[in-house]
Amino acid sequence: MGLAQVIRAEGQYNALTAQGMVSFEEARSKYIDNVNRWTQAYFQMREANDEYQRQKFARNKHSRETLVLAAASEVPLPLSSYELDPVSGKIKWPAPLLEPEYAQLRTDLDQLFALGATSGQTGTAAQIREDIRQLREALRSNIETMPANDYIAARKFLDSLDYSIVQPAR
Repeated sequence: MGLAQVIRAEGQYNALTAQGMVSFEEARSKYIDNVNRWTQAYFQMREANDEYQRQKFARNKHSRETLVLAAASEVPLPLSSYELDPVSGKIKWPAPLLEPEYAQLRTDLDQLFALGATSGQTGTAAQIREDIRQLREALRSNIETMPANDYIAARKFLDSLDYSIVQPAR
């Protein structure tokens, strides 16, 4: 009877071990399937997100006309004939640039523009640009002491004055 019990126990052990191995393989197979499904889901979500980003970019993409308008808006407006007289070269300075600290550069620019208007000389452009650059620096050094609107108006005027060397007054 004892020997039969040992043989039966050994058989039972082998049967249970085989059943455990089958369960282990089924669990491992399900784990692999889950990992594969998760990986597929991940890449599908990435593709969906990429497609969404492409559509969003296409929706928000600016047309060529819009880009041209934006680029043109950065170009300074040419000075009017009231602000820069094309015949005499006389400059109508904005109030912030009439301060005494800018007098020397204003005088130089007035003379250079008058010379350019009367004689038609174009060789003064480099000196005009240098004087405008110095005037911008002097203006920038006073940015803390002047109202923002005055600074912006003066800066835009100087940009337009610089631009007027290339473009005639309108």
